[in-house]
Amino acid sequence: MRLIYHPDAELELIDAARFYEDRVQGLGRQFLDASDDGVSLIQAAPSSSASLKTM
Repeated sequence: MRLIYHPDAELELIDAARFYEDRVQGLGRQFLDASDDGVSLIQAAPSSSASLKTM
């Protein structure tokens, strides 16, 4: 399944990675890798994750 981020969420993810990378070299990449790992877990077993209802 292909994941498409909302543009605002994608910008926030990139900004967070830059923030971490500015503090410690390589930490931004670790942050993005951890995010990818989490997304992969959800995609592998979507029913095992909590769902949120929007208003």
